[in-house]
Amino acid sequence: MQELRGPLPAPVRYAYRPVCDEPTAACRHWTLVTTTGERWWVPGAGAGDDGITLSRDGRRLAYLRDRHLTLRDLTAGTVKRIRVGKEGYPAFFRDSRHLLVRDASLIVDVERGSTRRLKGSGRVAGRTAEGVVLATSRSSRAPGHLTAVTYTVHSPEGEAVRRAELPGNLDGAAPSPSGRALAVVPDEVTRHGRAARAVVLIDPATRAATRTVTPRLPAGWRAEEIVRWEDEDTLVIRATGPWQEDAYHVLDLATGDARRLGITVPGVTDELLNPANLIVEIGDVSTAGRTS
Repeated sequence: MQELRGPLPAPVRYAYRPVCDEPTAACRHWTLVTTTGERWWVPGAGAGDDGITLSRDGRRLAYLRDRHLTLRDLTAGTVKRIRVGKEGYPAFFRDSRHLLVRDASLIVDVERGSTRRLKGSGRVAGRTAEGVVLATSRSSRAPGHLTAVTYTVHSPEGEAVRRAELPGNLDGAAPSPSGRALAVVPDEVTRHGRAARAVVLIDPATRAATRTVTPRLPAGWRAEEIVRWEDEDTLVIRATGPWQEDAYHVLDLATGDARRLGITVPGVTDELLNPANLIVEIGDVSTAGRTS
């Protein structure tokens, strides 16, 4: 495996925290896997760090350490450090230019190197064409619901421009790029145990469910988490298998087809009652097939 020292020949499909005990530099740093299958370890991005973030086009990488954000332009091979003055977990927004520093309520413009504090409070659910969406939970008086969750869109100036209140079991919803839909995997329990989970699409204007999409997953697998919207018709989801092992899929909302991303981490095997716990960050899936 090579050390990342310059531009990459292709965008990054995914990154993972290595699982090995060898006294090598590659074992001590995050690993990138390109869309063409090459693997590179990232100097400075230690495997002990809690996380890195990839832009969805797989061309930028960022991580936070000592209150400084390190940004790597993987196409140009350049490195930039931006002082943010806070600790937290970075996450790129859809435009690949702005990122959020979770737990610090900061938004960073990686091209200008500027930061601004996010106005409003709550969990950041995503970013739409109108602004950043924050989710807040509270007790509910609605029959059959103990809690409620409110999704509020805040403009770049910090003003609340739109909100929708939904039952608490719809917490964790992700807004579509246009903001015209929310997608969520509600947790439903029956007398026979946890039900097979579907993706529910909600119109935030009417607060009504508009469609339910059941991912076409292999037997024994179920959807667990929406990782992100890829576009208005596609999601990236995390699913778990019979042994609670993880896998990532690209979900077509029109057909329910779930295309598994081929993610391989050397040294990791799933064992009965001891599933592998992969620490993975997803990048460019636009040309993803079943292997990589």
